[in-house]
Amino acid sequence: MTNWEIVPKIIIWAFILVVFIWDVIANSSGHHEATVSYVLLTTSQKHPVVAFLFGLLAGHAFWPNK
Repeated sequence: MTNWEIVPKIIIWAFILVVFIWDVIANSSGHHEATVSYVLLTTSQKHPVVAFLFGLLAGHAFWPNK
């Protein structure tokens, strides 16, 4: 496996871990409005294109490449 394959995996897993830790800390300290899910929900209610773009990104990320 080359660096071109390893680096994106490390970045993605690090991002997921940081977001998870942030959500746990924010939620357990009583700041529910600071969680990522709350921010995404309120933002997508004001701007529905956000939900569409996340769907587009998910489709791009999980569509088979082979």
